[in-house]
Amino acid sequence: AVARNVLASTRGMKSDYYRETLLLGVLRAQLDDDMLLSVIASASGMSSDYYRATALDSIAGHQSLAARRVYSALLRSADGITGSYGHASVLETILRRNDLTADLAAATIGDVATLTSDSDKGRLLDLVAGTSLMKDAAVRDAFLRTAKTINSAGAYRRVVERATP
Repeated sequence: AVARNVLASTRGMKSDYYRETLLLGVLRAQLDDDMLLSVIASASGMSSDYYRATALDSIAGHQSLAARRVYSALLRSADGITGSYGHASVLETILRRNDLTADLAAATIGDVATLTSDSDKGRLLDLVAGTSLMKDAAVRDAFLRTAKTINSAGAYRRVVERATP
């Protein structure tokens, strides 16, 4: 009940710093899907890429992403981060999860293609390239489609070579 009240109070806050501080406090607990969706909605209302990325990164690293609606809302909110670095940070946290399923990996890799930085794309694809996730056809297809969005020939070659045995 306290967490719900704190979360409700963040909706009208103009300061992204104070909103993020409160959201990070709420995120210290394991939350149900509805609460996570409320946290993501509140974070989505932030104008600061930095504070939004920090809040979403905390969700991506410490909360369950098993519910597809939570995961989808997290990606949609991350897509609203205009800077490639902040967006990539959230995607990196997802890709580093120990419980990452092939389905979520493929979806996350697909979102990597929306980044503007070839360096960020290559770095994130490198995280997956050497893993067992690449044995999954959907992951491999998403990986190769996303790799094709890298404009730098050298970065593209490095990523693809790392992914092929």
